[in-house]
Amino acid sequence: MKQTMPREKLTEAHIDHALRILDGWHEKLTWDVYLQVLKQVTGISITRQGIRKHQRIVDAFDEAKTRIAVSRKAIAAKAGIVRHGDMALEYEVEKNRRLRAKVDRLERENHDLLEQFQRWQYNAQKNGISQEILNRPLPARKTHLDRQTRQKRERRKPNEV
Repeated sequence: MKQTMPREKLTEAHIDHALRILDGWHEKLTWDVYLQVLKQVTGISITRQGIRKHQRIVDAFDEAKTRIAVSRKAIAAKAGIVRHGDMALEYEVEKNRRLRAKVDRLERENHDLLEQFQRWQYNAQKNGISQEILNRPLPARKTHLDRQTRQKRERRKPNEV
C-alpha cells in the first residue's frame, strides 16, 4: 500500500502571505514557480490542485498574470526611453505598482464580499430569519486558559466562605 504524506493546510496567515507575494510579483508567473517561492517563504509544500481550492489566491494569481502581461507591453513600448536614473524613483515606482495591485485585489475582494452579503441577506429574509437573530453576538469561545481560570476560582471559593 502506498503511504501518503499528511496534507498541510494553509492558515489565514499563509493565505495573506501568499496574496502579498502575488501583489509584488513582476516577473513571468507560472504555478510551478509560484508554488516553489511559496514553499520557500512559508515552509509549506502545497500542490497546484491544493492551492486552487483557495479562490482568493486563484483570483490574485489571475490578476497578477494579467497585470504582468500589461506591464510587459508597456515596458516594450517604452524600450527606447531607457534612462540611467534615480534608484529612489525606481523604488517608489515599484512600491506604487505593488500597492496599486494590492488595492485592486482588495477592492475586488470587497466587491465579492458585498455580493455575498446581499445573497445572505436575501436568503435570510426569504427564510424568515430576523435581523435581530442575525445580529446576535457570537458565543464566547472556551479556551484552555478559561478552564484554568475557572478551576482556580472554584478552588478559592471554599476558602473564602
